[in-house]
Amino acid sequence: MRRHFKGHCLFGILALALLAPFAVCARGGSHHNIHVYLDTAGNVHLVSARGVDRRISSGGNAIDPMLSDDGKTVVWRRRTSVWPPDPDHPDSVLTDAAVVYRSGLRRVIKGGCPFVTELWFWKSGRYLGLRCAGLHLAGYQKLYDISTLGIITSFDESVVRDKERPDWSIDNINH
Repeated sequence: MRRHFKGHCLFGILALALLAPFAVCARGGSHHNIHVYLDTAGNVHLVSARGVDRRISSGGNAIDPMLSDDGKTVVWRRRTSVWPPDPDHPDSVLTDAAVVYRSGLRRVIKGGCPFVTELWFWKSGRYLGLRCAGLHLAGYQKLYDISTLGIITSFDESVVRDKERPDWSIDNINH
């Protein structure tokens, strides 16, 4: 009977040794199981890999939430109530800032223009791109370091032609 017991222990140890690399891979890729969504009240929720659903915004003024590829940062545009809707585009939503949620903190970036029109991540979430503009004018594209929210560089869309724009520009990422 003792010999039979040793055989089972050896089998168990061998099975653990063979399966351990797969357990580490599954754990290491856990940020892929994290997701964000917008509820019907307009608030952003972050759902952890374990299924814990946490509301990370308030006020019901969030638009287009996004999770970075590295799973560490959530951004969304903040809807404004200051400006009237665009009469040429009655279904459009006007936003005045970007909200960045990282490490349990919410921070706001005002683009320096009346409206933030687009947000995107660059380099797997290490940087945040922001396009801001007026209603019917060319605007600015700005690149922020996501860890400090410091602006790295920017350019005026009316001055820099499409073919001369930097790699991080939304115009180059979308094409």
